[in-house]
Amino acid sequence: MNTSTSALIVSAGPPETSDRRAGGALGYDERMLQKKYGLLGFEDHVQVHFNEAADAINALDEGLRATAGHLLTLDAAQAEQIKRLEAMVSMLMQVIVERGVLSADDLNAHIERAQEALTPAKPAPLMRPQGEHPYRGEGPKRAAAPAMVMCIRCQERVAAADTLFTEQGQMCSACHAKEIVGPG
Repeated sequence: MNTSTSALIVSAGPPETSDRRAGGALGYDERMLQKKYGLLGFEDHVQVHFNEAADAINALDEGLRATAGHLLTLDAAQAEQIKRLEAMVSMLMQVIVERGVLSADDLNAHIERAQEALTPAKPAPLMRPQGEHPYRGEGPKRAAAPAMVMCIRCQERVAAADTLFTEQGQMCSACHAKEIVGPG
């Protein structure tokens, strides 16, 4: 490389781009290049990721607009097709009645039955009755066994509802009564 060419490159500095902003701020393209080569600070990384997210949102928006446009076109075509089918069915109904194949009342009754068959049945309620098991049918009701505890004095197992709390521990009502009355 000759000296005149190298002097030109050194004096030229970084290439000017249309993306360079006033005051020396980096534009999007330059940030992307610096990101690629690891030359960005934290704030610059945030800005690059923000710009990437904005690009992704714009692409998604364009896709959604295209899909919506396609759906609107299909809707218009289907509406036109339904109008043609209604005209044909109406004409066929007139021919059936005029030729005496069915009376107008019989024809309407047949049409109503056909429409009822197309109407979906009402779904079963989503709520199940209170207390019903979610996976099996309701089984026989069993009374819950009373909670049993051991009396601290007589060492018998008694229903928890039939005990009293004392300084010594849980005591059955019979032992508690003996303790209050005293030995005897």
